[in-house]
Amino acid sequence: PLSPNINIDTLPSFLHDPFWECVQNTPSSVAIIDASNMDSRHETNDADEDSSNNTSTISMTYEEMGQHVSCLVNEILTHLLPLLNSQEEIIISVIMHKGWEQIVCALAALTCNATYLPIDAKWPIKRAEQIVQASGTCLVLSMSHLIDQEHALNVPTIFVDHFFQTMAKEMSSTTTSISWYNNMQSQHEWFTSRPPLLPRDMAYLIYTSGSTGTPKGVRCHHQGAMNTNIDLIERFNITSRDRVFGLSSLSFDLSVFDVFATFASGGTLVLSTSRDNITKNAGATGPDPEEWLKLVEKHEIQIWNAV
Repeated sequence: PLSPNINIDTLPSFLHDPFWECVQNTPSSVAIIDASNMDSRHETNDADEDSSNNTSTISMTYEEMGQHVSCLVNEILTHLLPLLNSQEEIIISVIMHKGWEQIVCALAALTCNATYLPIDAKWPIKRAEQIVQASGTCLVLSMSHLIDQEHALNVPTIFVDHFFQTMAKEMSSTTTSISWYNNMQSQHEWFTSRPPLLPRDMAYLIYTSGSTGTPKGVRCHHQGAMNTNIDLIERFNITSRDRVFGLSSLSFDLSVFDVFATFASGGTLVLSTSRDNITKNAGATGPDPEEWLKLVEKHEIQIWNAV
């Protein structure tokens, strides 16, 4: 049940709505700090070089995140328009490792009134293909080094690393706000010609890994996810001053709190160093708690949600 201090009439309707409010109201606040899969194309001047795993830290504001999401939304819609009259649910699979790009993809899918389906890039390609086909995925968002051929999964694919590199200049001059979001919803034919999104519509679809059998999908709707996140924000007094440790994989439902409760409170999401980086550089066979502790101390993380 919801905390008694929460007025259900004022709850945001959809999982992605609070993010766009932050883009509008606190554009210069830091939305995400990414220590997971680093490269140089979005490093800030205060990026640090970590000698322990040879990575640097990427920091992005809500405005910068909004610029990336809005440009990706425009690209996604060009792929979805042939489905304008389809009565099927629109499911977009996100196949990539942990990183800021993964979060942008989930937000872009939701902004298109679609459902995001996270698929861990470490899963075997056959398992990923099985899930893509079983779910009825109509579009895949991935990275060029993860899928060899554009139609390897027999579904149209956007390689977001190539896309963001191509669109770098346009994104730097893009202005995003809640007005852009509202105008898109009220004017673009994708939204005006299709039934409106409802709070009980599906926000995300999570599949089991299938390591012990056939992968099984779990449907999760906007209203249920928002109720849970807002309740936890209230119970633990999470504010815009807090930094939340994004440790869980996007394909694990604890990530819904990490990502969307953080944005709903206007806080900062800190993504952990990926298991792949730790394993490669330290010879470990799994996650390294010492590395997590370093990140907690370095980035002054206040909230850690885990099992």
